Amino acid sequence: MQKSNTFLERLDVRSLRTLKVLLDTRSVTKAGEAMAISQPAASRVLAQLRHAIGVHCW
Repeated sequence: MQKSNTFLERLDVRSLRTLKVLLDTRSVTKAGEAMAISQPAASRVLAQLRHAIGVHCW
């Protein structure tokens, strides 16, 4: 019997770090710059987090 993944099981350190930087900067572009990743990469992490917790902004 396969165990379903819960929200916490799907999180990784990179996603949590990205979330913290996103919350601190309140900007996907600035978060990407602070983490030395592209804005699209930071945006993808944000989208994955939104999907994991079921948040739909629009």
